[in-house]
Amino acid sequence: MKWWWLVLVAPALLVPALGVVAFSVLAGGQAQDKATRPASSEFPEFVYYSAKSESGYSLAVENQELFAQMPCYCGCGAMPEEPHRNLLDCFINADGTFDPHASGCEVCVDIAVDVVAWQAEGKGPEQIRSLVDAKYQDSGPST
Repeated sequence: MKWWWLVLVAPALLVPALGVVAFSVLAGGQAQDKATRPASSEFPEFVYYSAKSESGYSLAVENQELFAQMPCYCGCGAMPEEPHRNLLDCFINADGTFDPHASGCEVCVDIAVDVVAWQAEGKGPEQIRSLVDAKYQDSGPST
């Protein structure tokens, strides 16, 4: 049997197949490759600052009503232009566009992760709000 054709044909078949596979790099705080981003969100580039940032924005999109009821303790309520009113404002503006603030704010993303985890435990918005206040009150002023 002539096997030499495999040497020529196999790479031609393999390269396109590999191009379809998304390579995700999460180590070192780097964001995911574009091919693995959630298609439904269509996030702007700043969201992909880090994997943690991307996770926070995804949680905000999925939990907008809950985030609107939660405070943020990073000091964003005192910003001179368009102060934030709640945790949702850190991620999503009133006009539906994404706010770049949370992409570089660890407090915002940490609160987002905690809020969703507490909700998954069966806690309601009032109880979650109390937990946020207790855990983050020393981080800065509340929205």
